[in-house]
Amino acid sequence: ANGNETASAGIYFNGGSGQLFHNTGTFTRNGTGTFAVTVPFENDGTAEIDTGLLNAASYAQSGSGRLHVHVGGLTPGTGFTQLNVGGEGTLAGTLRITTESGFQPVLGQSFRILNANPRTGTFSSVEGASIGGGLAYTVQYDDTGATLVVGPTAFPQVAIDDVSITEGDTGQANANFTVTLSSAAIADVTVAFATSNGTATAGSDYTARTGTLTIPAGELSGTISVPVSGDTTDEPDETFSVNLSNPSPNATIADPAGQGTIVDDDTVAPACSDGRDNDGDSLVDYPEDPSCASAEEDDEASFVFGKARVGASFATLSSGEKRAVQHLLWYGPTTITKLRAYLDGNGGGSGTQTLRGVIYRGAAPGALVAQTEPVTIAAGQAVGWVDLPLSSPVTLGVHYYWLGLHSGSNANVGRYAWDPGGVAVRRFNADVFSDGASDPFGPSVGDNQRISIHALGGRNPTTTPTAASRR
Repeated sequence: ANGNETASAGIYFNGGSGQLFHNTGTFTRNGTGTFAVTVPFENDGTAEIDTGLLNAASYAQSGSGRLHVHVGGLTPGTGFTQLNVGGEGTLAGTLRITTESGFQPVLGQSFRILNANPRTGTFSSVEGASIGGGLAYTVQYDDTGATLVVGPTAFPQVAIDDVSITEGDTGQANANFTVTLSSAAIADVTVAFATSNGTATAGSDYTARTGTLTIPAGELSGTISVPVSGDTTDEPDETFSVNLSNPSPNATIADPAGQGTIVDDDTVAPACSDGRDNDGDSLVDYPEDPSCASAEEDDEASFVFGKARVGASFATLSSGEKRAVQHLLWYGPTTITKLRAYLDGNGGGSGTQTLRGVIYRGAAPGALVAQTEPVTIAAGQAVGWVDLPLSSPVTLGVHYYWLGLHSGSNANVGRYAWDPGGVAVRRFNADVFSDGASDPFGPSVGDNQRISIHALGGRNPTTTPTAASRR
């Protein structure tokens, strides 16, 4: 071997265990060539190896240990430091790198500084990683060692896009998410991924996926495919996410989540004569189809919005209670003359019972727009549609509105019909007809009871629906 070895205090050989211990001093291997340690080498101090080779039975560096390597060429043993360990190489503590004067590493070069069988642990800190000229060393670990790789000082950033896919009726189709790098890397970039539910549910709407995506060195993108299941159910568009985590050391994550939107392409048989399911979100011609609740023609009002079908169940409105359901008026301006609700007189009270209808404006409940005259319902009155005329007509523009019922002071009022549905339902604060220009709402109601109530009026015949009017 060429060169020589020096050791300060703290280096000793334990004959009993057959180990070379290096506690607090400095072990220095100067020059090129090979220095062989035929016993295990435990480093708790500083081991500095010049551009030569150090062979050992095993190597264990503690958290207080420092390994000092030199890089001055491309050949191990003469150009840069290399440790060859026959057994396990355990890493911790600090790695110090010295780039020799007169040698300039270039992008993409690599220097294998450790061979072991196996390698465990990593260095907790690295000194001297900066080379200059926008380059730096990074330490890349594998099962059998560690390598210094010359790369840019700024690592590429990882991002994932959002994807929309039409659901389809049967089978599965892939929602393909593209994962991109802000710049190509000189080594493979890996990133872990996992799906998570939004309004879509894994197992029924899509197939959950987890794994690791690898973008090869020099490439700029990779693909994560998530199978989406088709069905024939008419439902809202649904969402799920693909979440990125744990990037390889040579990359960072800029955008950690991509949203997948499953676009529903199913329709249901029309329930009303205008060809639309009158689900409370549109203004429709007054229906003649018997499957719609208010089947008779009405000379006073040719258009409605609200819940026009008879509900499947009944519930009782308590004394002073107000309940409303949100609807979107798509066409405007529209003049409303009355509300109509499906009621009966079997709420459990006795004598006449009083209620009236109310209209509030806003996606969140806002100002009181109009209220009807109080009407009375006799105990035991047969089930049917009850008109609640407004004191005077009111003109409504395109917006969200809340149509509701407000009970009087009786113990119970006539029951209202309802059926479940995915629209907002609110219960007002009870005040027994004492509301003024505006009225506070109580919290959202979780029972999802959509009142069978709608507004009747006449639409301006010159107005036609547009995309803008549906916001």
